[in-house]
Amino acid sequence: MSKGDYMTLPASLLPSLLYSSSISIFIAISISIAISISIAISISIAISISIAISISIAISISIVAILISQRDQFTNATS
Repeated sequence: MSKGDYMTLPASLLPSLLYSSSISIFIAISISIAISISIAISISIAISISIAISISIAISISIVAILISQRDQFTNATS
C-alpha cells in the first residue's frame, strides 16, 4: 500500500461514514422522540386517571352528604 492509496482510502469511505452516522443520528433522534411521546402519554394517562378518581370521590362524598341530610330531614320530620 503506497502513500497515495492510504490517502484516498478515507476519502472513499467518507460518504458511507457520513451516511451511516446520519442514519444512526436519525435513529437516535426518533427513538428519543418516541420515548418522550410515550412518557408524555403515560403522564397524561396518569393525570387523567387521578382526575377521574378525584372526581368520583367528590361525587360520592356529595352523594353521601345529600343522603345524610335527607335522612336527617326525614328523622326530624317523623319525630
